[in-house]
Amino acid sequence: MQRGELSLDQIAPIIRHAPGWCDTQMAGLAPRCTVAQISKIAREYPWDLDRGNAARVHTGADPAGDGDGVDTDDTSSPSTADTPQPADEGWFGWDDHGHFRLSVNVGADIGGVIEAALTEARDAQFQAGNTSVDTVDALLEIAERSLDAIASSDRRNRYRVNVHIERHGRVTDSRGRPIAAPVAERIACDALVAPIWSDDGVPVSVGRSQHIVPERTRRIVEHRDGGCRVPGCQHDRFVEVHHIIHWSKHGPTDTWNLICLCPKQHRLHHQGRLGIAGNADSDDGVEFTDAAGRVIIESGARPEPPGAPPPSIRGTWEHPVGERLDSRWLHFNDDPDRPQPRR
Repeated sequence: MQRGELSLDQIAPIIRHAPGWCDTQMAGLAPRCTVAQISKIAREYPWDLDRGNAARVHTGADPAGDGDGVDTDDTSSPSTADTPQPADEGWFGWDDHGHFRLSVNVGADIGGVIEAALTEARDAQFQAGNTSVDTVDALLEIAERSLDAIASSDRRNRYRVNVHIERHGRVTDSRGRPIAAPVAERIACDALVAPIWSDDGVPVSVGRSQHIVPERTRRIVEHRDGGCRVPGCQHDRFVEVHHIIHWSKHGPTDTWNLICLCPKQHRLHHQGRLGIAGNADSDDGVEFTDAAGRVIIESGARPEPPGAPPPSIRGTWEHPVGERLDSRWLHFNDDPDRPQPRR
């Protein structure tokens, strides 16, 4: 790469999938292959097979050279279609710590649909500016879309989440299960739930069906912030309005104490990993800090200026040959000193 013979896109799949003992061989092959060809080789080559078996299984060749090569399509071994497959199963529920758990074990047909939906949801979040989107964000995106698509008001009310907040600080869900304090503080800011404030079990006031913050105030805050205010975060969809001074600590519902956060940054704050303080009505009035107390700036870093241009590239990049890749005849000479793979 330093000589300019390989691009970053060509090297990335090698680093991710291929073992270090084949670096020299990969360096000789990669300049002749496209990025797609290198990715296919690095992902699909049987790196972890025993020495001597890799060539036989991957290429159909006979390492002994006696002409009795083993074909990969040998019908003597049982086929996958004849092997009993486990039944599809899935469950969800709450554990003893008040965390929601979801587990799914399904076949390739259902799994493909779920994977495609998660991939699309992750991409939607990424296109919206959430560059650090993860699987939890994708699941939340799918869930919110499903709930937002409910047309019937009666059905929508049936699936609303109610959270009961006592004056003395105890928070429970509609089934009486306790909710951890960080989650309760986040819900008290703004969420797609209906909080019910109560004093000794008697409701004091019932929260609005969608948001704690009045709709007019919310529109003012969203228009002012234009999305998540955390430096470097470009998320501007499904933002939540957060009380800088927490509602549970008598923070007022005024615009200077309200700020827009994306769901991910909102979770980080109530987990104690993102600090927020200041006056949200001022452009530079809010300070964000990480878990170590360091101030977060727009770029996330203060790089030193290089001071000089980079050194010139000494090599010459050549376009891949563009020929068809037939991986059946591809074989890497194994390193005799590498440890045996664990079973």
